[in-house]
Amino acid sequence: MFKKIRNIIAKIKSRLYPYLRLYRRNLRNSRIYLRFLFFFKKLYYRKLLKLSGRIDRIFLKYRTKFSLLRTNEIALIIFLLLIINVSFGFVTAYQIFHSKKYWAVEEEKKIHITSGLNMEEITKMLISNQLIESPTIFKFVTKLSGNEYNLVAKHYTFKSGTSYIELIRQLTDKSHTETMRITIIEGTSIKQIAKLLETKLYLKPDVFIKETENDSLLEIIGLKNKVKNLEGFLFPDTYFISEGIDEKRIVSLLFREFIRKVIKNKEIAALVKSRNTNLLNTVILASIIEAETPHNYEKPIISGVYHNRLQKKMKLEADPTVQYILPDGRKKRLLFEDLKINSPYNTYLNYGLPPGPINNPGLSSIMAALQPQKHNYLFFVAKEDGTHLFAETFDEHKKNIDKIRPNK
Repeated sequence: MFKKIRNIIAKIKSRLYPYLRLYRRNLRNSRIYLRFLFFFKKLYYRKLLKLSGRIDRIFLKYRTKFSLLRTNEIALIIFLLLIINVSFGFVTAYQIFHSKKYWAVEEEKKIHITSGLNMEEITKMLISNQLIESPTIFKFVTKLSGNEYNLVAKHYTFKSGTSYIELIRQLTDKSHTETMRITIIEGTSIKQIAKLLETKLYLKPDVFIKETENDSLLEIIGLKNKVKNLEGFLFPDTYFISEGIDEKRIVSLLFREFIRKVIKNKEIAALVKSRNTNLLNTVILASIIEAETPHNYEKPIISGVYHNRLQKKMKLEADPTVQYILPDGRKKRLLFEDLKINSPYNTYLNYGLPPGPINNPGLSSIMAALQPQKHNYLFFVAKEDGTHLFAETFDEHKKNIDKIRPNK
């Protein structure tokens, strides 16, 4: 009798033990998962972890009683526990992956991921820009989604309220291309444009400057071997540029715009012909006018001053031409020793126009160079507000200087 009972118990155990082991393994995995979540400082997970351990201890204590249950009942209990664990995991994962990061100061944050950065370096960049809070969660989500090696090097703009999933989706989207709005102000030099593009588009200034020495582009406007680079022939304007553009393409873009706005301008072509001048001299004078004043109404007057001085064989004595050659960049006010710098661009030492433009002038300055106002002014001095006082004689000029700088 007892032997028969032992055989029955043995058969029940052999049938139930696989389910019991599966249940215990599920509880073990649950504890591991909960410990992982506890790492993210979720305090209520600690209680769940204790609850999981308590259930496990209860199971061990009453294992004998569980073994007496029918197979289908045990299976149903295990199935329900699995459903609870899986549901809890999905809810928690959703909360982590889709939790949004908000920042109050800026609506958008911009970063640039350069080629060659590894996962660790990209993560540090995101943390330093306060785009993520936990590097562990970011790495985990990235690896879990299979995108650890799919992060794309380019420029990114992130809006406040971006979740981990949205962040990773954007970082791995090769088809997404951002358009940058770049404004090049009239009178900006090649070096200044290079610095602007470094800041906005992360281009290399030295590479950009080298690309402006492109002989094939200079040959298009007939200036090969006449000027050293495209200074003066990169049109200042507002451009909408797709990120990923390189230095060569942006030089070509600015140059083609100069062709379109200036070279193909019929009015400019007619004025150049009627004044018996050429494109180079026009742009050189326009660049000096551009550097002298931002006020369009003054540009024809200043153009008239320089035309008068050129006709009288006087030196132009234009401060911007000296500013252009200063080794340490522009100064608020030139010193007497600066006027002695030995350079063909120094119009205090040399007669006529400098050998090339000193910046990239706008259309209004080019038109002013071709349409000077007729007057007898030979001198002018700048006031505090950026406008000028004009004089016909040097004595009048000195009086104007005394008016502006009485104590100097």
